Amino acid sequence: MHKPIGLFLAFVFVLMACTTNSNIPAAKPTIIPETTKVTDTTTRDALSAYDKTSGTMRFAQSTAVLANLKTGDVLVSEPSSAAPNGYLRKVTSRKTEGNEVILETTQANLTEAVSQGTLDANFNLTAKDLKAASSFYNGVSLSAAPRNTRIGIGETYNFKLSFDQVFVPIAEDDINVSGQIRVNGNVEFNAGYGVHVGISACFEIPPVCVDGFEAKVGFDQSASLSISGDVTGMVGKEIKVGSQIFNPIVFFIGPVPVVIVPRIDFYLSVSGRIEAKFDFRANETIVAQLGARWTLDNGWKNISDFDYNADISPPTLTGNLKPRAATRSSASMLLYDVAGPEVSLTGGLELNGQIPGNPTWIVSGFIKGTLGFKVVLPILGTLAEYQTTLFDTSREFARSGNTPPIITLTANAKPDPNFFPISAPRVIVGLPANFTSGCGIFPGFYFNVFDLEDGCGIGVTVTSNLDGVLPKKYTFQTEGLRTITVAARDQPGLSVTKTFQLLAYNPPPVLELGNSGNPQQGENYPIAALISDVNEVDAGTLCANTTWTVDAPDTLKTTVGCLQKVKFATQGSRQVRVTTRDSYGATTSKILTLNVQPPPVNPYPRILDAGVFSRDARVIPPGTIPISRCLDNFRAEGTIIDLAELGCSELITPRNRFFAIATIENPTNETLTYDWKLYVTELNGEKILYSTDASVRATFDLLPWGNAVLVSNNCRVTLKVNAPEASRSKSQTVWTGKCTYYATRAN
Repeated sequence: MHKPIGLFLAFVFVLMACTTNSNIPAAKPTIIPETTKVTDTTTRDALSAYDKTSGTMRFAQSTAVLANLKTGDVLVSEPSSAAPNGYLRKVTSRKTEGNEVILETTQANLTEAVSQGTLDANFNLTAKDLKAASSFYNGVSLSAAPRNTRIGIGETYNFKLSFDQVFVPIAEDDINVSGQIRVNGNVEFNAGYGVHVGISACFEIPPVCVDGFEAKVGFDQSASLSISGDVTGMVGKEIKVGSQIFNPIVFFIGPVPVVIVPRIDFYLSVSGRIEAKFDFRANETIVAQLGARWTLDNGWKNISDFDYNADISPPTLTGNLKPRAATRSSASMLLYDVAGPEVSLTGGLELNGQIPGNPTWIVSGFIKGTLGFKVVLPILGTLAEYQTTLFDTSREFARSGNTPPIITLTANAKPDPNFFPISAPRVIVGLPANFTSGCGIFPGFYFNVFDLEDGCGIGVTVTSNLDGVLPKKYTFQTEGLRTITVAARDQPGLSVTKTFQLLAYNPPPVLELGNSGNPQQGENYPIAALISDVNEVDAGTLCANTTWTVDAPDTLKTTVGCLQKVKFATQGSRQVRVTTRDSYGATTSKILTLNVQPPPVNPYPRILDAGVFSRDARVIPPGTIPISRCLDNFRAEGTIIDLAELGCSELITPRNRFFAIATIENPTNETLTYDWKLYVTELNGEKILYSTDASVRATFDLLPWGNAVLVSNNCRVTLKVNAPEASRSKSQTVWTGKCTYYATRAN
């Protein structure tokens, strides 16, 4: 809690001692002119109707006071059933109708009823003085009952205001508005007033003047407040939440009654631009006096004073906001329910918050007091209208201090209980790991770092216990469990760290064997090792590390590579064993069991050789004059080929650089056709990118396929040679490697 701080939310007016100041002329003996008639009980009871606007007064019967009443006299009365707030009237005519006495009157001035005298009226309002209380919204209540003594003050509160109100943003052009602000709390308070009027002779016509006038309102309160919301938009609204009307209170200048009718109206408002979610709470106390004094010598003088303190809970917020929450209490003091001083007190707080920001929030209080007398104030006669701002001030109550950065681990940094043997997040050896800090709408892979004051612009260091300080992208070269420490330091120097476990591991290669049909004794049988490995950069390495073995008397064309031809010397069940190893030492093995058939009657056509070639220019120097020639170069298994590249050509039209070609043994020149296919392996598995079926050519141009989004994936080229008799057709994978091609076609 921040304290003591001057948070002021002036919901009410409460008692402040109202004492006569030496600047007010001393009291003089009371002099009442003969023209002043004060009603007695009989006259008050006889009044049957009173129209304050027209001035007509009807009495059911004549009385001693009425019988002696003449035009020009001033009739003054305490409250009665027909005039519950009393009256001060000058008689303009008198007539009788039967038993009734009818008076026509105008509003009189107090100086017409009193030639000399002093009124000092100071009073506290209690629950028994309350005539009526109204609340205008659900969630607002006004109650009048003594409350427990406030600790440290030694005072009991007579009144309580409770409120719970919702405000919504104002719809503006081109601005999306949403959400609401909720303001709730309660105030316990006392209320009281003070009035001084001095009347004496003067050199005026008539020769009676007010020589001093003073009106003031004191207050003391204890309040709690809560403001919360999730809002986008501008808020600006004041609502009247309640009113208290009190019973008339009667004072006397000699025999002349002066009737004062107190009233308090309560208003609640919220304003400001908000784009945030926030929650704010405060407890406050205030002691103050609002008032003004008038004298013949010095005119008007402000006699207000105030002091206020508060305990503030640090607000929570996200985003930017500058709301002002305020209450306004309008206290009127009507003389004879005609007119009188009105004091308006507006107070509240402003929460200026911005995340990121330094500071992230500032809480300020503001208070404004005004006092006014209406032009038609008849009680004081010659006194001019007076409207003034008694005080209008604000001050900072509290601001946030610097807070350390916040490090949040993402789901990728949390343990994986399904991973055996170590339940830790994993990263693959040989692939870059992302240690970039995330912030706001840009989440990091392992962690997010944010500072309330500096936002995302703070220093972040990532350290591995085995590898030292890590850059934003780092590739682990060895397997093993690491402890990763994330350290964040803001500009003022506050720092925070957080650690997590990270396992670097090497998944073994994925090995599949591609073959077609049953082998036949004595015939070369093609088998392709289809290998994928997520962290093997060079696919050729996998082919170079792939070894083959068979049992004698079976033979292999070679013992290393991704493409193999096996010649089985005997019939029946035979095995081919294949093992591959990646650059980090992980191995995978497969055993292929085949049922070798008898030798074919007609072994043709045979695929003697096949592969992928590139059309490349080469300079051949015959003698002394070099000649440029376009030659075909064999592409080894596992290499990368870019299908969009153009190769050299001895023709005018350029040709694609890469193509596949097969050498077929066909001694009887049978009519053959060729089914060529280019397979690529994408996220959803292997698919045919491009093919030519039933071609009459033993060559196959490798095309880029699309024209947009260049990608590189594992690929292979297959060939099926179709013989007139389907049983003699031959199939094999003629090349494996990596292809760069366009993944889509753009219009």
